[in-house]
Amino acid sequence: MHTAIALCSAILLAAFLTPPRAEAGPATPTATAAGPHGAAPLVLVSQTPWVTPGQAFDLKLRPGSGAVPAAQLGVSVEVYACLSSVSGFEQSLSPSGPSGTPISSTPSPLAVSSLPPIGGGEFDLSMPVETGRAATPAATGFTIDLASSGGQCQAYPSGVYPVRVQLFDTATSTAVGSITTHLVYTDAPADTQRLRVALAPAPLLALERLEPAMARAFFQAWSEQHRLGWGPDHVRGLVQATRGYPLGMREAVGATASAAPAED
Repeated sequence: MHTAIALCSAILLAAFLTPPRAEAGPATPTATAAGPHGAAPLVLVSQTPWVTPGQAFDLKLRPGSGAVPAAQLGVSVEVYACLSSVSGFEQSLSPSGPSGTPISSTPSPLAVSSLPPIGGGEFDLSMPVETGRAATPAATGFTIDLASSGGQCQAYPSGVYPVRVQLFDTATSTAVGSITTHLVYTDAPADTQRLRVALAPAPLLALERLEPAMARAFFQAWSEQHRLGWGPDHVRGLVQATRGYPLGMREAVGATASAAPAED
């Protein structure tokens, strides 16, 4: 049950449809706020497709070009309770962002300068994930604790958790950008098998309209084969009623045959 719900959750997010692995995979940010001149002040470059026990949730982020010096930038993280409906998922992507109180969040913005740089202005935010117990401080200063919240997760801790990441100007404590993405967590056993699908070519059956002469021959042959005694007028009426459509002809034959009197 846990595995099935977790896999269904993963299907909700097209960005996560890549094989699970420890390193981050390509992903598209599900929501990005625009800056004052149209440039995104915070871009999600990639993220861990989904997380299993003992694995970290890794985000690769890139601040947009702006007037805030890089040394003043900080990043905060808010993780919200797992989603239980499609409407909740849509709400998490709305301009207002996820609703409710975060179940895990950074007490204060983490200095971007303290996070591992990747190159091209990007930085790596790697956050260990724990479930329902005191979180152990991470090297980045933040560990996500997926605490239970009212039993809304049918397969807790497996589920889809909205994650809001905000970029701050730490000198003024002003948010200059944010994104909302999702952490997909599954506690499925390590030996869980992936769903495999085999595709094979199949013949295509096209039901086309038969010409009146062919339809008349069909009904006449059927009447003779089953000794129904259909006369020309009856056959003509069946041809007109079914308009030469094979499925309609079968239905008409079945109905007429069932109404025919039993032979002595």
